[in-house]
Amino acid sequence: MALDEIVSGYFNENKTDGISVIPLAAIEAYFPELQQAKSNRSIIEYYFTLSPYLPLYILNKVANVSQVTTLDADIYFFNDPAIIFEQYKDASILITPHNFSKNLQHVAIHGKYNVSFQSFKKDEAGLSCLNHWRQQCFNWCYDTYDEANNRFADQKYLDTWPAEFDKVAEIKTPGAGLALWNIDNHDFKIVDGKITVDHQPLIYYHFHHLRVFNKNFAFNGLEHYGVKKNTRGLKRIYHIYLKALKSFTDKANTDINTLRYNNHLNSSFSQKLKSPQGYWFYNNYVIVHVNPHRRFTKIKRALRSLYGPTN
Repeated sequence: MALDEIVSGYFNENKTDGISVIPLAAIEAYFPELQQAKSNRSIIEYYFTLSPYLPLYILNKVANVSQVTTLDADIYFFNDPAIIFEQYKDASILITPHNFSKNLQHVAIHGKYNVSFQSFKKDEAGLSCLNHWRQQCFNWCYDTYDEANNRFADQKYLDTWPAEFDKVAEIKTPGAGLALWNIDNHDFKIVDGKITVDHQPLIYYHFHHLRVFNKNFAFNGLEHYGVKKNTRGLKRIYHIYLKALKSFTDKANTDINTLRYNNHLNSSFSQKLKSPQGYWFYNNYVIVHVNPHRRFTKIKRALRSLYGPTN
């Protein structure tokens, strides 16, 4: 699903086997109520609202599709995810638990499950769930925790699915669902040149909160989530992903400085970070990893000069 004309235009001009682009306008035309939703929430809240609409659109419009899996764009596969679908072949609905680390239990109010990898079959359970979720997101989908009604964006609604719908399965496949909020629960290692998690192959990693500011500087977001681990395996994960991003931007002839989140930063930031302490180095990238138990005043000063006061 292309959320803007730039993405849609790129893939229309650069045809790729196995990729079919669905422009946002097509989904909005199929579900007219989206125009109302679009008028009463922010752009990110509107994107959250679309979560059930994309799989519903495909299952309703494409005759030969019997199952749809929707993914966040910042997921990277290190191994074939077929093992997930084989393990849960009898399930109609797949959802991904957060599995929060001990130090992040306080953010569990945002939902037991993460809307990043979910799958729906074209059967009674799958379609019933999607239509119910669609109505919920249309009625209320805001980027805030509604304590009175126990709601948060599109995500908190998933908490009740196992009790409300048949054939719902939590994805517990080793190596799946890894992200900042749970990596302290796991051991990342490099074995025979391959990344393992708890002695199992890493299937995919969710690069939530990664920010690539320019061709020399990136922020991995580990400090933001209080991640304590800093292993060779974890570093390798980020190195591989950044290399893949660079390869794509080179191929697409895209200036990485035009990417979203980068426009308010400038290359002088990297010049202000003088000490190598707290960094990972990879080719031209300086990957900031701030140890939450130490204070790196130079990084704080650099951030302060760009953002204003920081914690």
